[in-house]
Amino acid sequence: MAMEFIWSLSNACDGGRQCYSWLMSKIDSKFEGEGAASLADRMISSWPFELLPGFGTGFDLAWSNVYCVRSDCWYNDNFIHAFTITLAGTFKNNTTIFLPPLSTPAESKGDRVSTAVVNLFANTTEYLVFMPMNINKNHWTCIVVDRRCKRANHKLLAEVAAELVTKSLPHRFKITAVHSPLQKDNDNCGLFVCLYFWRRVFKEAGNDYTELGLSRHRWDILRTVVNFSDKKKSKEA
Repeated sequence: MAMEFIWSLSNACDGGRQCYSWLMSKIDSKFEGEGAASLADRMISSWPFELLPGFGTGFDLAWSNVYCVRSDCWYNDNFIHAFTITLAGTFKNNTTIFLPPLSTPAESKGDRVSTAVVNLFANTTEYLVFMPMNINKNHWTCIVVDRRCKRANHKLLAEVAAELVTKSLPHRFKITAVHSPLQKDNDNCGLFVCLYFWRRVFKEAGNDYTELGLSRHRWDILRTVVNFSDKKKSKEA
C-alpha cells in the first residue's frame, strides 16, 4: 500500500514538473502578461493531491488532475468533469444536468434515463439545457436542448436524446447531430471534448485549431477552471 502511494506520488510529481515546464516555456512566452508564470509557480509549489475548492459535494479536483492540460497529454475525466461544472457555474444561460454514465451495449433501451433526471429536465426553465455524459468510462459526449428554436443537439446519443425529448418536452423537437470541431490527431481528444462543450454555451470560445490556437485553448481552459475555483473559494470564505 505504501509503495503504491509512493509510485502515485512520483507519477503526480513528474506530471507536475512537465506541466510547469509547459507553462513556463510554451505558454508564458506565447501569451505574455496573462499570468502563466504566476500560475505555474503556484502549481509547482502546491501539494499534488491538494484539492481545488468550489466544485460541489461528491466531486474532487486535485492539482494532480490539472497537470493533464499540457500539450501532448490526454485530459483526464476529473478535469473534463470540472470544466463542465465551471461552464455551468459561469454561464447562467443554461441548466446543466449530469446524465448517469452509460455502458454499451445498453441493457434496457428506452429506459436508460432515470425518473429523477426526466423530472429535473422537464422542470427546467432556462432556454439551454446542457447534459454531459460519460460512455464506457473513456468517451465524453453531451446533449444540448435549445428551447428557443426547439432543437436537441447531440453527439452520438440519438436514442437517449429521443427518449428525453419524448418523455420530458411538451413540443416536438428536431434532433440534429453536431460534428464540429473535428479532431485530427491522437492526443487532443479531451481538449476537443471541452471545446465542444464550451462552444455550445459560449460561441466566442474560438475556432482556431492551428498549433498556436490549440495552445491558446489549453491555456484558456486551464485558467478558466482555476479562476472559477478561486472565485468560489473567496465567496465561501
